[in-house]
Amino acid sequence: PYIVADDVPTGPGDNYHLSKNMNFIGLGGRGGGLSEKIAVKRRWVHPISNKIPLDQAALIEPLSVGHHAFV
Repeated sequence: PYIVADDVPTGPGDNYHLSKNMNFIGLGGRGGGLSEKIAVKRRWVHPISNKIPLDQAALIEPLSVGHHAFV
């Protein structure tokens, strides 16, 4: 997941992924890549339904990257 400065807009249609200060959770010296728990700002967290098991929810991002590569 992306991390950008607080003053960079991150709404639909915004190109925050092009920000010069863009980074990723777990990289760039911020830690958390292999941690059991990390603390991030609420704007980077997306709620999931209680009906989705956590082991399946953990696959949402990697599967969406694979889907995007072929579609």
